[in-house]
Amino acid sequence: MVNHGASQKLPDLTVSPINLQQNRLNVMTLMKDLKVNNLSRVTVRITPDSPVFTGETVTLKCERENHYRPLNWRYLWYKDTTEVFNSERYTVNRDSLTINGVTESDQDKYWCRVERDELPSLSSSYAYLTVKALPRATLSVTPDRSVFTGETVTLKCEIENQYRSLNWRYVWYKGRTGTSVFEENILSIRSPSDQDEFWCRGERDGRPSSSQYSHVTLSVKAAGSSSLGLIIGLCLGLSVMFLVFFLGLLWCYKNKKLSQCPSAVSQQQNISQTSDQTQTEDVYTPLQFGDSHIYDCINKADNKDTSSGS
Repeated sequence: MVNHGASQKLPDLTVSPINLQQNRLNVMTLMKDLKVNNLSRVTVRITPDSPVFTGETVTLKCERENHYRPLNWRYLWYKDTTEVFNSERYTVNRDSLTINGVTESDQDKYWCRVERDELPSLSSSYAYLTVKALPRATLSVTPDRSVFTGETVTLKCEIENQYRSLNWRYVWYKGRTGTSVFEENILSIRSPSDQDEFWCRGERDGRPSSSQYSHVTLSVKAAGSSSLGLIIGLCLGLSVMFLVFFLGLLWCYKNKKLSQCPSAVSQQQNISQTSDQTQTEDVYTPLQFGDSHIYDCINKADNKDTSSGS
């Protein structure tokens, strides 16, 4: 009886000189079938469990259910239809495939194949590797403008909503140098003195172990530039006001002058008409009876004209 951990049971064999050769062939065939059946279930296990996050190290293992691993088997690894060999990020070590610093381009289906000269090759089913980007971090600044020396600036680092409830530690960088770790996601800077880049990211013990980086550039101005800017703004404002006032006076002057011109013309016309009317009255108005005063004046004028004529 041959037993390699299989559930099959060898049939009873009767040994006799007549059937000895045939029985020997049957036993050899059955042993070969048992080996093939024991090795027919090949699977690929992914560690850590998929989905994985960018930057992580992933190990794929080619395994059989009965854990029987003879040393003379050859292992071949495939990414979809392309065979995988040792490279900068891929390491093939017999029944394992390691991917260092996994990226989204590594997302695909993987499978393995085992070969041995005296037995048919065996192929595993597909194992799908899903790769996700690390959670995004967003860094905001208050006040959201250029700040001046002496002011207090507040930086806030937030992880995207899907992962915000996880227990994060926050790492802060100033110009990629000088690391500070805080439990809180808020960093206050008092009296910033220079302009620089600030970076943050979240870290934790579980998966994902970190977030993406986020950064802002803090623009700091000297305190004196605030007074100078105020003075310049005040001067510009006063200049605009004076210009508007001057243009308003000029407009009023022109309007007043134009409004007076028709009155002067009208007065001149009235004077001309009055003069004409007076001349007409002097020529054509008859002497009124009983008006001695007017008559005497006319006589005097007539006498003066007569005497001058003589």
